[in-house]
Amino acid sequence: MRVEPFGESFAGSVRVLAIGSEPGPVLEVLDLGATVHRLWVTCGDGVRRNVVLGHPGPEDYLTSPAYLGGTIGRYGNRIAGGRFELDGRVVLLEANDRGNTLHGGPEGFDKRLWEVVDQGDEHVVMRLVSPDLDQGFPGRLVAQVRFEISGERVLVLFRAASDAPTVVCLTSHAYFNLDDADDFYEALIEAHRDLSTAQSHDLNARLVLLLANHIGALPVLREALAAARSNTLGSSPGAADSG
Repeated sequence: MRVEPFGESFAGSVRVLAIGSEPGPVLEVLDLGATVHRLWVTCGDGVRRNVVLGHPGPEDYLTSPAYLGGTIGRYGNRIAGGRFELDGRVVLLEANDRGNTLHGGPEGFDKRLWEVVDQGDEHVVMRLVSPDLDQGFPGRLVAQVRFEISGERVLVLFRAASDAPTVVCLTSHAYFNLDDADDFYEALIEAHRDLSTAQSHDLNARLVLLLANHIGALPVLREALAAARSNTLGSSPGAADSG
């Protein structure tokens, strides 16, 4: 296993740990957020490519609202109103999304340094202790995630134990992109540069759907760009303002 410094952040020093070997999958994981940073695979044309989206530095992971590659906890997705009922009582949580609790709250597991408790050439295991009432959740929770390369498979396995009744829903927030990532980002920049404000709003909504679906985004994005440009050339300023 390869271990290298990734940079400094307000959470502390961050490392990147790489497991696996060529020509099979090589997974790069950060101890910040137990984050899937890069996943290198050999494609059908024999070229090695990274097929997940990530950020260039630690601070980008900590400040981005995208949760790219992070281990989400204590609870993935939204808890409406930042509250839930447990054993007949209402538990109030820290809210971070329009009054709701998203992906564990303002300081979710993806924003914290995880402890590496086991490592080898084909696996790494990370552990995080979440104290009682962390973000409002009851019970002291010990979370563990195991990243493993098994042949051509990449495994992400979660475990959690609490000393009191609670709720927990751990997940990985990896975004997969099966096209060249640089082309995808260039297309995004091109979209924002070339399209008018009204058209950009419509395109942004479509891009959100593409990212939510993760796979094969670039061909659809190119199609959306072509259609939007065609509409731009075929409409007058007055027509854009009408209706």
